[in-house]
Amino acid sequence: MLKNIKTKLLFWYSILTIIILSIFSYIVLDEFAQVILDKQAHIHTSIKHLEDILIIWIPILLIITIIVGYFIIKNTLNTVRKTIDEVKNIEANQLQKRLTSHTSNDEIEDLVSTFNFMLNKLDDSFSKIKRFSNDVSHELKTPLTVIRGEIELGLRKDRTNNEYKDILNSTLEETKILQELINSLLFLSKSNNKEMQSKFETTELDEVISDVISLNKQLIEQKNIEFKFKKLDSVSCNGHPLLLRILVGNIIQNAIKYSHKNSTIDIYLDKNILKIKDNGIGIQSDDIKNIFDRFYRVDKSRARGGYGLGLSIVKSISELHNFNITVDSQYNEYTQFIIYLK
Repeated sequence: MLKNIKTKLLFWYSILTIIILSIFSYIVLDEFAQVILDKQAHIHTSIKHLEDILIIWIPILLIITIIVGYFIIKNTLNTVRKTIDEVKNIEANQLQKRLTSHTSNDEIEDLVSTFNFMLNKLDDSFSKIKRFSNDVSHELKTPLTVIRGEIELGLRKDRTNNEYKDILNSTLEETKILQELINSLLFLSKSNNKEMQSKFETTELDEVISDVISLNKQLIEQKNIEFKFKKLDSVSCNGHPLLLRILVGNIIQNAIKYSHKNSTIDIYLDKNILKIKDNGIGIQSDDIKNIFDRFYRVDKSRARGGYGLGLSIVKSISELHNFNITVDSQYNEYTQFIIYLK
């Protein structure tokens, strides 16, 4: 099978040249045969006749060569012309379109595949920007409304120092919410950035788990939760230290948050798998498939209980490290996050 345009053109032009040379050779040889067979013909007359034939047939054959060559090139480059038309019809809001793939198996097909690959990356980037804009506009409304309300309340009349302190404290808390929310959204918008992968280094997961538990000691004591280590091997993996801490931290914080008081959290770690299981309120089966979606809250009744971004970040970090993560839960009994390490 012809696998590039140069080979195709060379092949068809070779065929065309052979045909034309064959026709030309046949005409010349036929004329010489007539000269040899016709004993009575004058040699000058025969040569003149041959010259006339050459003068007539050479231009004719050249014209045939040009015409046939034109159609060969036109047919070969017809796919290029169609591809150019398809590219021209792709607008900025139609990046989901793809060029028609052909079975020509040549440079044109490589070009189409490369262009479609570029469109995939552009579509992904624009989708992230669009989601980021929608997420920001959606989630910033509440804290900004609260901050504005607190400031307007403070400006309506003179107040005592304690009242101003209360307003400032409330504004400060909402500002912290804004800062954390923006940082989370910024991370999600660039979570596949190769710059993050370039900062990977050997990280001890067992130490990360111990550090996260220590950082949440106060919340653990408030709910009187006990951590049980079913297995805690010394496990090293190649990853981003801060992001791995965020990944483990978000899961453990969720486990603490949704555990019943005086309950236990089980942790299992070996070189292939990490399991974190709480004994708490659990997740209903209809919600499990959506918990990694942005801004999805399992408990709809808690309007400000969270941003619905924690598990989205966990999912993004897992994908960045080529981990697989699954969730197993029984409503009002337990929830277990399982991370398959690589």
